Amino acid sequence: MKHNNLFAILILFLASTPTVLHAQDSLGVTKISVVTNVWGQPGKVDYQGSYVYVPTGISGLRIVDVSNPAQPRETGFIETEGNALWADVQGNYCYVADELRGVRIIDVTDPVEPVEVGFYNTDSRARAVVVRDTLCFVADNSDGLRILSVADPANPYEVGYRDTDGATVSLALSGNYCYLVDVGLRVIDISEPTDPREVVHITTPGAGRDLAIEGNFCYFADGVLGVKVFDISEPLRPRETGMFRTRTSAVGISVFNKRMYVATGLGCFHVICAEDSARLYEAGYYLTYGLSYTVQAMDNIALVSDGFSLYLLDCSVALSAPVSPLAPQPSTFVLGAPYPNPFNATVTIPYSSYSSYSSYSSLTIYDPSGRQIDNLPITSGSSRAVWRADGVGAGTYFVRLQGEDVSQSQRVVLVR
Repeated sequence: MKHNNLFAILILFLASTPTVLHAQDSLGVTKISVVTNVWGQPGKVDYQGSYVYVPTGISGLRIVDVSNPAQPRETGFIETEGNALWADVQGNYCYVADELRGVRIIDVTDPVEPVEVGFYNTDSRARAVVVRDTLCFVADNSDGLRILSVADPANPYEVGYRDTDGATVSLALSGNYCYLVDVGLRVIDISEPTDPREVVHITTPGAGRDLAIEGNFCYFADGVLGVKVFDISEPLRPRETGMFRTRTSAVGISVFNKRMYVATGLGCFHVICAEDSARLYEAGYYLTYGLSYTVQAMDNIALVSDGFSLYLLDCSVALSAPVSPLAPQPSTFVLGAPYPNPFNATVTIPYSSYSSYSSYSSLTIYDPSGRQIDNLPITSGSSRAVWRADGVGAGTYFVRLQGEDVSQSQRVVLVR
């Protein structure tokens, strides 16, 4: 299908949709800049120092200087022969998953004049690539996982291979394990690279689109089913601890400081707080109005590919949202879901705080920067509090029920 037909269909869909996805264009996220002249569909980018490496489909690899994020500028470009989907930068080399043309190895010592020094043609379609030390791990679509030696970048060669039953489209490494998106989540033991072995396969209803790992958790974009979090502290027994249903299909994911950056297919970027992996909530969003595909966290900046553009989004406000502690909360101390939400003038906040938590301190309202703006009276037992949002502007606010050693939080959105 031609791109112009695709965008025409998208516009007609949005025009005919009876409800809007959001009441406003952004919440806790602001646009710093957008790179519109990438001349191709941006894929999964990577960065090193002040440079961002952007695979742009049939247009190859572009290098963008973001030392001034408000004014990014392209410094270098190199054509690749296939369809550049994914970049991973290690040292002086950028490794590009070039789909039908395998893995391309680009010397980026000089970001103005990048030079291809080696390549390896895989048997299927190279969708993703991650390099660790002298090994290159490739998600090779229907052929599963391939492991290449890149000790000599000019002469890469295959050292290990593990076929899978589905289509491997993304991967990440942690310890001696490689985590694949392949009809769900697959865990491959790579302690012996010449003989990688699958140890776990968890099918997911959405089949999976992307994943990211931070600490002991795997963050999983599961398509129309939204995002999931898996505890991988025991790699042989990963367990799902939480999920969040995004408004449209979750197709790209990255993570920074227990916050998920999520690209959804119908033009929306989300920041989802996973401080407590069992209770995920949206801390911010930004509407790009295109077709968001991939996202990469660059600390508080999200690099979001959206059709033919690359967005640089500042997530600082969303990242500063108050969060609940990681400890499980007893059922006798519960902050319910406020309603209506979004609200216009007043919002009702249900809660339960029984005698074992009689030392509760407050039910407090915070703004996105963490500044306390109101304190509501509460009593022991099950009850409701009403917050009358007089004298404050439209936006997102956080409600926190605080006890002696426990607390819970909820997000509310005020619209005017």
